[in-house]
Amino acid sequence: MLLEVCRFSVFLLALSATVYGRFSEEEKQLMNQVHTQCVTETGTSEDLVNKATNGDFAEDENLKCYVKCIWSTLTVMDDDGNFDVGVLEVMLPADMKDIVMKAMSACIGAGGGSPCEKAFAVTKCLYKEAPADFFLP
Repeated sequence: MLLEVCRFSVFLLALSATVYGRFSEEEKQLMNQVHTQCVTETGTSEDLVNKATNGDFAEDENLKCYVKCIWSTLTVMDDDGNFDVGVLEVMLPADMKDIVMKAMSACIGAGGGSPCEKAFAVTKCLYKEAPADFFLP
């Protein structure tokens, strides 16, 4: 089960509609559960999440903490805002590793401040690095 949850970290980095279609219905359902958990936990709006998916990142604290919640739930980021790219790399499907890890290498140093701010800055950077392949649940 944990491995299935971990595979969903991909959606923050490199999921396009084509990639999303590779996931099983069970995996998509789990992705939706993580999304729902983080929306509930942070109080962000569906509208802000949808806009961020398209590159319109509102400077909203709830949205920033939503992104942190996603990363943390998937064990790619700890509560202090430190990313574990090794965990991410192990989770990625082989055909996505190069592009995702290249983008993450470019973005890992982005941001600072609170863990929510760091998660948000890295996620914005990932969109900048690979906008055609970006997906935010």
